[in-house]
Amino acid sequence: MNVADGTSARLTHYSQFEIGVLGRWRKNEAFVRPFSEKDSAEVHLLLGLPWLHTVCAKIWIKELIIEIGDPEIREGFVKIQGPIFVESSEHKLVLCPKKNRREFYVDLGSEESESNSDSEEESSDYGNLSELFEEGR
Repeated sequence: MNVADGTSARLTHYSQFEIGVLGRWRKNEAFVRPFSEKDSAEVHLLLGLPWLHTVCAKIWIKELIIEIGDPEIREGFVKIQGPIFVESSEHKLVLCPKKNRREFYVDLGSEESESNSDSEEESSDYGNLSELFEEGR
């Protein structure tokens, strides 16, 4: 499994257990993932979507709050407050950074562009995106 920091780990074990969060108990399964190859004694449990589904989670991204509780079993909602997100001019979250490059545009005129419909696909607004992605490691 690949993780956000660019490393990967083999998922060879899973666990089935009961987990309680603020009094909301559920039986769940999770993959067991070593934290790093250097420290094999420390492991992480990957709960993911199955746990969020079983607790009827509502996630409020801007407030960094997860509400859990299932009204179908007369369970009230409780709020889990995450850490406060503070924007910084030094850190930017970028999903797909653009490479700096110069592009030149030439006006070919309306007659030539109508007669050559194949070149329209090549001259898309996005340009060549293949430079933005790396091949598998």
